[in-house]
This record gives sequence, C-alpha cells and structure tokens, in this order.
Amino acid sequence: MGEAIVDEYDRTKTLSKTKRVKMVQFLTSMLMQKTSTHPSTHDKEQLAQSIISAFPELHCGGVNGWEHFYTPAKGKVSASGFIEVRIRNVGSRLSKEKGGRASGTRNTESTTSSRCGITVSAPDVGSVTDTTEKRNWLKHNVEPKTLVKRYMAETRKARMHWIHKDNPSIADILSSYPRLGDPDGYMWIDEDFQWVFPDASDKFTSKWETIAPQLLHQIKLDCKDGSTLRVLAELQDPRQTPGVMEEDTDLDNFTPSPEEIAVTVAYLLLPLLPPKSTVVTQNGKKWKPTLMEGQNAFIELRKPTTDIRALLKSKNDECLKQGTTRQPCVVALGETLLSANRFLVVVEDVTYELDSLIKALDICFKTFFVFNVEYPTAARNPWTFIQRGVFNISTTQDKVTPRVRELLAILK
Repeated sequence: MGEAIVDEYDRTKTLSKTKRVKMVQFLTSMLMQKTSTHPSTHDKEQLAQSIISAFPELHCGGVNGWEHFYTPAKGKVSASGFIEVRIRNVGSRLSKEKGGRASGTRNTESTTSSRCGITVSAPDVGSVTDTTEKRNWLKHNVEPKTLVKRYMAETRKARMHWIHKDNPSIADILSSYPRLGDPDGYMWIDEDFQWVFPDASDKFTSKWETIAPQLLHQIKLDCKDGSTLRVLAELQDPRQTPGVMEEDTDLDNFTPSPEEIAVTVAYLLLPLLPPKSTVVTQNGKKWKPTLMEGQNAFIELRKPTTDIRALLKSKNDECLKQGTTRQPCVVALGETLLSANRFLVVVEDVTYELDSLIKALDICFKTFFVFNVEYPTAARNPWTFIQRGVFNISTTQDKVTPRVRELLAILK
C-alpha cells in the first residue's frame, strides 16, 4: 500500500481521495497502537506535520499547512481534520463493541441565522426619512430606469444595514425592495455585492476558466459515481452532446474548449465536495443529504421543456418534507450539460435568467451575501470552496471541512 501511495504522489504531485483515506487509516492505526486509543494533541500534530513533510504538495496553504489533517481544539471549537475524524470513528466503533454508548455531537441546521459576518454601519439619522420615501417610490415604480437605478443606489446603505442587522427573510426583503425581484433584479444583487466586496466582485467570472483545469484532474481521480462519469464522457466525446459537434470535428485530436471545461468542473464541484454531515432539521428529523440532493441544491440539470413553476413547487414540497427551507440555487436547462442554453438562478419564487452557467453561479453566490442567508446544507462544501478559493472571502461564520481545505491547497 505504501509504495502505491508514494508512486501516485510522485506521478501526480497529489493523492486521490481513496489513497489519502487509506494513508490516514494506516497512519492513525499505527499512532493508536503506539500511544493509546486517545492520542494526545501533540501526537496528532506531530503526525500531521510528518505527513506534510513527506508530501509537501499536500500543504493546504494554512499557517502550518497541515490544518486539513489536524486542527486542535480552540475554545468552544472542537478539534477537526482527517486524523481527528478517523480517531473518533475508531473510538466510536470500539465503544459500541464494548457495549457502551459512543459520545458525539449533534449537528443542527439553522436556515435563518446570519452567516455572513458582515457589519454595515447605520445610515445617517437625517437620511432615514429620505430613504423611506425612495424605498416607497421603488415599491410602486419600474420607470424611468435612470431613477430606479439612482434610488436603488441611494438606498443601498440603509438596505444592507437593515438586512445584516435585523436578518429579515428573503420574502421580507423582496417585499420591501420589489425591484430585487424583477427579471433584471440580479443587476442590483451584483451591485450590492460589489459595494460590500469591491475587490472580489469580478473574481469568479475572470478566474474560473484558469482554475477549472486544476480541479478537473482531481475530479477524474476521486469521483467514480455513474453520473460524474457520464458528464466527463460528454466532455471528452462531443458525439454525446446533441447539436454541439461540427461535421468536420477530428475526434482523434479533439480537445474540449476552456469554456466547456469550466462548465463541467463547475457542475462537478458537488460530487468532488459531497455533503457529509447528518443534520437535525426544523421538524426534529435526522437527515443526511444524498449526492443527488446535494447536486439539486447546487446546480440542477433539467430538460428544456421543464415547467419552472412545477419545479419550484416540487422543491418547496421536498423542503417541507425534509424540514428545511429552500435556499438559492442554479437550474440549467438542456438535454445535456454542455448543450444547456438556459441558466436560471432561483431565489424563493423569483427566477433570474443569465447568459451562461458561470454567470449564473456568480450571481447565485452573491445572493447568499446580499440576502444574508445560509448556504444549503447539502451544497455547503462547494459554495464554501468558491467563497474561500475564488472570491478570497473569509468570515467568522465559515464552516470549512478538511476536504475543502484539501482542495483549496490545489489552488495555492
């Protein structure tokens, strides 16, 4: 096993998920045999440091570089990382074998709590009346466009302060500022986000095509489910994409375009960073999202003839059954991923139509910060990766799993 791991690392300068799991299992077993079933923090840190010393390309980009393998507890935050998770799993199994009851923590989902860690200063007291009048005007007017644009800009500070201080629901925000729910309301989302993060606004659309090839290799290594393999096959063989292949395409020398790679990798971020946590939902039930539930909460691929109203109703019904709320997501309409030609961002019962999947993802990401809502549990990992790895935004509310840290290291 050891030779296979070293051989893969020497060839690829990384490790597939399968090889990494086997390595951690073996090394933690050796550590527990040498010390105890509950190794000390020092022992676990030493093991994590040794792994990075032996495989420096696995450095996660953190202060020490091995935080994704082990991060010690700090205050009320429990220890985390691949090593910690493995030791807990072994300890839980041993406890059950002895007839005991394993201890553990219970994850809960809060679909209404603030997630952004953004503080927006209050508007001047003297401007409150003016802001209220402009907000009321915006409720009843869509023309002239120049005045709508001006009033949306002049009410922005008050709007963002209210959203991030009082944490209203998306429905309340759309009721108070209905222009956000217009077909072109995504423009105000884009501008509100840029107002808060002026240096980050254009990063996803400008950087994703250069980042995607780095992740494609990891997807091919780690993702072996049937759905992912079908999407990868479509990328490599244009005959599987109706209407895309030109008559004179040379299949022997075919290379997918940067845009096709970018779209494919964006869609496959979910299986690369699948949902793991079991949560207790609002109705008190335990729920562990499946890969398909995660994909549909991130980017859902539907046929071109899909009835959008019926789709929204089915999503609402599914969330009611699970005891969750429906968070913003992307819907692509097409026979296949690469032949899709309509891209929607769904926020409550509002749909924004964008020109490309990449721009739809860009706007969808920004809705979480502009409306101050949680990422969906089933798709938290890919959104966190995009936030940290592409937009370079860190907040006090981030939940960064070891797997996300591992993937972030690829971008260093």
